[in-house]
Amino acid sequence: MRRKSAYNVFIVLGTILLTLQLLLLLSLLTRESDDSKSGDYDLEVILNVTNQLNLPVITIDSVILQRINNQIFPDELEKCITCPATKPINLAIEFKKLNLIKENSFISKISDCGFLTTVLYNKLPRERIPNEEVLPICYLLKRKVTFVIIILHEREGNFWWHGDVYSDPEAEVKLQTIGSTVKDIKILEQEGALDKFKVHPQLLPGFSSAFTVPSDISEFLDTLKDSHFKECSWSRALQFETKYGSTRKTPEGRWFAHRAWKILSRAKTLLDGLGVPFWISSGTCLGYFRQCDIIPHAQDVDIGIFASDFKKQILPAFVSRGMALKHYFGHVNDSLELSFVDISSGVKLDIFFFYEGVTDEEVPWESRRIYNRKIYWNGGTQAKTGKKFKYIFPRFTLCWTEFLTLKVRIPCNTLEYILANYGPDWFTPVTTWDWKSSPPNVRPNGEWPMSEWPHVIQVYYPEIHVVKSVHRI
Repeated sequence: MRRKSAYNVFIVLGTILLTLQLLLLLSLLTRESDDSKSGDYDLEVILNVTNQLNLPVITIDSVILQRINNQIFPDELEKCITCPATKPINLAIEFKKLNLIKENSFISKISDCGFLTTVLYNKLPRERIPNEEVLPICYLLKRKVTFVIIILHEREGNFWWHGDVYSDPEAEVKLQTIGSTVKDIKILEQEGALDKFKVHPQLLPGFSSAFTVPSDISEFLDTLKDSHFKECSWSRALQFETKYGSTRKTPEGRWFAHRAWKILSRAKTLLDGLGVPFWISSGTCLGYFRQCDIIPHAQDVDIGIFASDFKKQILPAFVSRGMALKHYFGHVNDSLELSFVDISSGVKLDIFFFYEGVTDEEVPWESRRIYNRKIYWNGGTQAKTGKKFKYIFPRFTLCWTEFLTLKVRIPCNTLEYILANYGPDWFTPVTTWDWKSSPPNVRPNGEWPMSEWPHVIQVYYPEIHVVKSVHRI
């Protein structure tokens, strides 16, 4: 009898112990599940606060947007939108709308919800726009998960700009307070420029507050990848003006700057509409880099396009907008160059097409690097002789900038681009310039066979003589 009683006691104790173990395991699993969903919980709180303040916060996190775009939502057993997102999670707010409320109201309310908060400012930007105040770059919020709320600032070129984390000298210390480093803030490693985009509300499973997301997510994600922005060097422009005088003091200079803006704006509208990326090149790029302005006596506007992006619609598009074709040199696969003239002013637009290539010679720019022999080049043709020329450049990627109040592309390694084309004395204006011999990167490139001249040397428009001052670049 005693044995049976002891046996029953062991059975009961064993059952209790097993039950406790199961309860503990369930508790651990629940806690782990809760921790994995902490990003969702925190995001819900942020959305609630911003909705109360009527301050739309835009979801720009690429992983979350890809899930929304592909309709990949967690099922009822695992409601976690933010789980796969790379931390920190990226959001954005328009500065204009932030200004409609008191910044302290947002900070106060979000802090009351248990978030650690800090703000980064554009105190030491790489280049500061004249008279620009110190601007907020982003809010950093941390409860369980870190969020970066990027501040989008409207620019004259009708786009949004954001700063980079390194322009706040206190960034490292501020980030330490929330357990992060500047290397964690990948999206703010460099300044960015985004075309303005439409947004709409998106209600997701498990959230009581709607997300605000870009209306065209695929287009936005492509734009985000290609958003690197470089500010013009206003300090260099001031140095140039101090030494050589203002570029717009004469009536001719002001007239040409206005016409150049109109032509560049027209080219941007047409090429953007055709989906053809371009950048400012040659003398126009030199004026941007040296003076943050057009060179007043150049009498032309220069842009570059990769030959692989050529579209036959370019010609009729420009002609239909008041640009007469002056000449057509080369062909799509070799030394293509188009030149248009604005009928109303006589100002010329040159479009140079760039090709990939290799070279065995030492490159002519200051750094004297071979770049693994890989180069870009564009061609030139002398109409009366059929001689061909080649202008070689180091390989480059493209960045955005604001020039003449327009959002346009430039080579990211702009200095090396300028050095290739104008040599180490690029800062000093010159009074004479021969396109066939003056550029340090020009090389003879053979001759067009006379049998091909009717196709590769086509001159359509006579010279238009415009009264101008001494040509200086």
